Amino acid sequence: MIAGSGTIEALLARVENSRYRALLHDDQLRRRLVFRMLAESEDPMLREMGEQLRDGLVTPSQLMSIPEYWEALSPGYEALGSIDLDQVAEQVDAADDAPRDDASAAPGPPTP
Repeated sequence: MIAGSGTIEALLARVENSRYRALLHDDQLRRRLVFRMLAESEDPMLREMGEQLRDGLVTPSQLMSIPEYWEALSPGYEALGSIDLDQVAEQVDAADDAPRDDASAAPGPPTP
């Protein structure tokens, strides 16, 4: 169960009205962002996975068929169940309240 009194619907509505709206509606943008974040990870296993995904060498489902990769990702996957939606909503609001400049503008398509 996800912690907090908020609902996923309420969080999605908040994101819809935030600078992160593009991420909510663009599957490719979200995937590229996740792949880039993995490729830039300090963890060598996550970095390897991210590079393979980013470079189109594997698909997410192919990646998950490799037991060592699944083991590396499973703690994060399991942690998703304990996300506090109220805290995430507060972070979305705080990001929208922050002054915008080039470095903090709405996430755009990640650069390769």
